[in-house]
Amino acid sequence: MDDTTLPLTKNVTQAQLVAAEPSTDPELLRELALSSDKIIRQLVAGNPNTPADVLLRLGAEFPSELLDNPVLPLLLLENLNLVAEIPLNTLRSILRQENVPVYILEQAAEKADLEVQLALVNNVQTPKGVLNRLTQSRHPQVVESACLHINLAGELTEKYKERIKEVIQGIIPNAYKADTSDLVVLAQICPIPEFIVEHCVKDFSYKDFLCRKLANSPATFPNFLKHLANHSDGWTRGINQPQISQELLQEKSLSISWLERLAIAQNPQATQQILIQLAQDSNQLVRAAAKDRLQNLSSS
Repeated sequence: MDDTTLPLTKNVTQAQLVAAEPSTDPELLRELALSSDKIIRQLVAGNPNTPADVLLRLGAEFPSELLDNPVLPLLLLENLNLVAEIPLNTLRSILRQENVPVYILEQAAEKADLEVQLALVNNVQTPKGVLNRLTQSRHPQVVESACLHINLAGELTEKYKERIKEVIQGIIPNAYKADTSDLVVLAQICPIPEFIVEHCVKDFSYKDFLCRKLANSPATFPNFLKHLANHSDGWTRGINQPQISQELLQEKSLSISWLERLAIAQNPQATQQILIQLAQDSNQLVRAAAKDRLQNLSSS
């Protein structure tokens, strides 16, 4: 039945209000579930008065609404085989959600469907018992993912971490193909995982734009600066930045390069101890910069 056969749905706004009302007649909700209006269908999926078969069908399109529907736990109590009766498309959708009840995860493991099993091994909530069963799956990719799941491994093992690195590094594009400016912005507003930093710094294609830009930005996080400090490009070492770590400041104050020692002497985060050390430096410019900073500190 489409909207033209239901007088109420000629007014979409009114139909939406009716679809959201918990006291709406179940058969009217059944008809509203066939509406061409997405919001109406979504509201029907969240309505506790909607017939069970309609809810399970709509769950493929609106899995979050189905899981949040207060009638779902009651339906599962009334019918212990309900999970087995959930249409595959709906089951695949709800297993990708973050708030899946454990008993649905456990019963879904009975399904031989590849997409269902992959959704289970990719859901962080899936319990250890279910994962153990999935290690016996006939699908190799399910077995591998189940073995690597944090709930089965118990912790982030080296194998697990290396696998993550391989996957993520495999999808990081070459700088010439990527919108590198987006990565610059990202590196300036949040810390980037260490292995991604290493990957970008080692990739020659990133050096000129990404690394130099970050080395000269006062917003770049210390984990990026730590790697840039040893960059092959002298303009991309970032050791003049105030957010550089004290550990790196101390290390670079002993550098064989007088230019690096000078940058440390001029860095506003250099401690008095470092400045006293550099005030005795063999290079005149380094000594002068360190003494000037010490004088400013004593007068402030």
